[in-house]
Amino acid sequence: MTVGPPDAENVPEDGKLKSANIVAGTRRYYLDLKENQRGRFLRVSQTQPRGGPRSQIAIPAQGMIEFRDTLSELLEMYGTDDQGMDHNQSLDGFS
Repeated sequence: MTVGPPDAENVPEDGKLKSANIVAGTRRYYLDLKENQRGRFLRVSQTQPRGGPRSQIAIPAQGMIEFRDTLSELLEMYGTDDQGMDHNQSLDGFS
């Protein structure tokens, strides 16, 4: 992935390049790969089960691989989620 100033002709007005959703029990997570004048980033947000405010973080493109690797290490050390999905399945879409 090349990081740098976005090409204004190819970026949608809202900056969203790709989106994905994850539903886990009563929680819903939104992953949006976006681009703005500072470059690309991954915005991860979570809704609250009872309509509370949406929590979100932004991970710059330069930190995505380290973030993925750290998550993989944590999953290897501490196990799988409660739905039986192993760590390789849960992170394959973000390699």
